[in-house]
Amino acid sequence: MNWIIASGLSALAYAFWALFWRIGTSTYSWRDVLFFAAVGEMSIVLMVFWPAKMPPLPAIGWGLAAGVCAMVGYSFFAMALGSARSSLPVVVMSMYPILVLVLSRVFLHEAISWEKWLGVGLAMMALYLVVK
Repeated sequence: MNWIIASGLSALAYAFWALFWRIGTSTYSWRDVLFFAAVGEMSIVLMVFWPAKMPPLPAIGWGLAAGVCAMVGYSFFAMALGSARSSLPVVVMSMYPILVLVLSRVFLHEAISWEKWLGVGLAMMALYLVVK
């Protein structure tokens, strides 16, 4: 599948996810909604992505570490969505690629061009304008 189509479908799925999340947490506890969201996610993961052959242990470890980080981030995001207008937490959370850029520089020593730093600056200005 073309990456543009996959990215667009991902954005659409996340838009519905945020909408359903906001509807659910407007009446129910974010913890209750989070629990069943996780159950739904794990159902899909187990049915669709179960590996035919177990990967090597380091791959399992990196996957588990990423999953723990995702769940922690997901939990804080759920908490924020349950207590603010949807647009604010979604916009703030959408800035995570900036953090990925910085972390890749610090831990992987990846070069960051001035264009990317310009993009970071523009994104930060946009974030300020949205949450202001």
